[in-house]
Amino acid sequence: MITPETLKEHVNGVATQADSPHGQPIVAAALRKLLSSIPEKVDFRNLAFPEEAAERHERDELFKYLADKPIKGTNQERKEKSERMQSLQKRIESRRVTDQHRIVIAIEIILETATENGWGLCMHQGYYYVYTGTHWVRVDEPELKNFIGEAAERMGVEKLKSRYYEFKDKLFKQFATSAHLPAPEYDAEIVLINLANGTFEITPKYQELRPPKAVDFLTYQLQFRYDSKAKAPQFHRYLEEVLPDPESRKVLAEFMGYLFTRGMKLEKVLFLYGAGRNGKSVLFEIIRAMLGDENITYYSLSNLTDESGYYRAKLSGKLVNWASDIGDRLQSNTFKQLASGEPIEARLPYRDPFMLTNVCKFAFNTNQLPADVEHTAAYFERFLIIPFDVYIKPENRDPDLPKKIIHRELPGVFNWVLDGLSRLLQQGGFSRCEASNKALETYKKEADSVAMFVDERNFKPHTEHYKGSQELYQSYKAYCYDEGLRALARKNFNKRMNGLGFFDQRKEIGRVFFMTVGG
Repeated sequence: MITPETLKEHVNGVATQADSPHGQPIVAAALRKLLSSIPEKVDFRNLAFPEEAAERHERDELFKYLADKPIKGTNQERKEKSERMQSLQKRIESRRVTDQHRIVIAIEIILETATENGWGLCMHQGYYYVYTGTHWVRVDEPELKNFIGEAAERMGVEKLKSRYYEFKDKLFKQFATSAHLPAPEYDAEIVLINLANGTFEITPKYQELRPPKAVDFLTYQLQFRYDSKAKAPQFHRYLEEVLPDPESRKVLAEFMGYLFTRGMKLEKVLFLYGAGRNGKSVLFEIIRAMLGDENITYYSLSNLTDESGYYRAKLSGKLVNWASDIGDRLQSNTFKQLASGEPIEARLPYRDPFMLTNVCKFAFNTNQLPADVEHTAAYFERFLIIPFDVYIKPENRDPDLPKKIIHRELPGVFNWVLDGLSRLLQQGGFSRCEASNKALETYKKEADSVAMFVDERNFKPHTEHYKGSQELYQSYKAYCYDEGLRALARKNFNKRMNGLGFFDQRKEIGRVFFMTVGG
């Protein structure tokens, strides 16, 4: 019987295959090998009714007793034994192996076979995974459905039934229930990073490269080997040119290390901020190559914070969501929840909602910070802004620079990240960065376009004098246009005016704000 406890044992017991060549076995090969290990012609009746073997034995012994010559026992004893034999026979004949039995037993055998052969197979946060010996890899639903159907056929389920879509759908739903893996618990003081030559483990007491373990539930493997002596001179020259502030470079390295932490809650979102031609995209290409494209999502803040939860569901198993598009609107409460790393509701289309745990980190390359903001400390505390102010002249640009660094220096770049991670863990937070602090203070001021408009016009709250809301909003939009600011939507403009102390009310002429100029 598969339970959450036995499934945990299943994951813990999966054999390590650290010596497997990188990328082998792939998902399809893993499922093929597992299929070949599934037992053939399973006795579903015996597994569905394990008590029946003892009942048959008892029935047969009673039959022998009654058939023996010379006759044994008293008439009363023989009557009781005959009634018992008939009762057992009726019970045995009344039992039928149903599809329900076949489905539950088939899935239990698949999971048990996976454990016995050192393979991991589970369902976690709406996705299906197989353990390849180095890390857990997602399995597409159609591929897994076909595998389960083929496994059932191998066990002895008739061919037509095992290939019929409704039966496969029922098998699949049973798998999703039986193979559900509870959210792993992570220790904030332990960081695990999966590389091509092993898992790098960082604890307060030691750092070491060790073989991968299924119980770590790492869903990625970086595409290069760990080399403690690797350097990255070209990368550092580039970084010093585009980010001359040493404090900014330290914080950047720390955030890159933060991507690999799973229990550390620093509640920050990185914004690489600045106009074009300043080197942000080069950094993005290098980090994307280091992490692997399959370990990153690229969704805007607007999409990530919308009510559907579809985009949030895609974050499962990723290291970072890194995008260049913030979007026009964001839900501030959802943004704060994502930044905090706390469990958050998500769902895939046509699926039930689920709580997304171990939420990835977030970074954005942008020349414009969110304009439709919540004016609270809790909102602004989530922002980690690193200004990219250096304009790279055309004659100094090298379009092949990312390729050169990726080809020669990824292990060295990774060591730069490790240095930042070590600092982060030792300090328990990011290093102080004056440039980031100034950028945040500037953002706080410029994000409040309504307060700037009120100050510019010298408006003051009043109890009797008032201005029409529509006229006031149009004046505000014109001000934003002249100043190059993004105007808030009408509803949020009214809300912010209320926040600044201006009372509004509906009158015969429409909605008005009570205010006066000066005074």
